[in-house]
Amino acid sequence: MFFRRKNSVELSEKKPSKINKILVVVFILSLAWLTIGQFHPSSGILKIKDHTIMVYIANTPAMLHKGLGKRADLDTHDGMVLLFPETARHAIVMRDMQFPIDIMWIHNGKVVDMVKHAQIEPGVPESKLRRYRPRIEANTVLEVPAGWIDGHNVVIGDTVATVR
Repeated sequence: MFFRRKNSVELSEKKPSKINKILVVVFILSLAWLTIGQFHPSSGILKIKDHTIMVYIANTPAMLHKGLGKRADLDTHDGMVLLFPETARHAIVMRDMQFPIDIMWIHNGKVVDMVKHAQIEPGVPESKLRRYRPRIEANTVLEVPAGWIDGHNVVIGDTVATVR
């Protein structure tokens, strides 16, 4: 018994199966979802003292690096929480910021340090940006519009809890 070998023309004319098309679409959508998820933060709700606020959540290296940079405002949110994978004296810079902010470092559900009215630094190269660093280690940073800390009477030691 002899088997006829298909030549390359016959092989290239064969159309992809429906299953193959579906697998390609699923792969592309999965890749897009993973890529977008690295740069677009999700949302959550925090409670500081008795104030409930909606925040963006930054928890990937790309989102932690970007922070609130290049945003004209916070849109419908009150701030951004940066969740670092380790406890350290995480420095915050005003890279690509378009509005001043207040910064709070949080550890074990308590505000452990803060900076009020961190100003934007347009045109300043990365190496010359001011580094805001807490006095003690923390694993979470909350960035809110400048004046928020004073407007809500937040002080070091106040509790911060995740609502959702």
